[in-house]
Amino acid sequence: TTDANGAYSFGNLRPGSYQITQTQPAGYLDGQETVGSAGGT
Repeated sequence: TTDANGAYSFGNLRPGSYQITQTQPAGYLDGQETVGSAGGT
C-alpha cells in the first residue's frame, strides 16, 4: 500500500531481509527507460 506521498508500507512482516522488484507487463515500457517525444528534458 502507498501513502499520500507515494511511500510504500508493508504491515505484519516478520523481521528479515526482503527484496522488491518491478516487472513491466508484456507490451509495456518503463517511462524512465524510454525516449520521449514531447520535447521535454
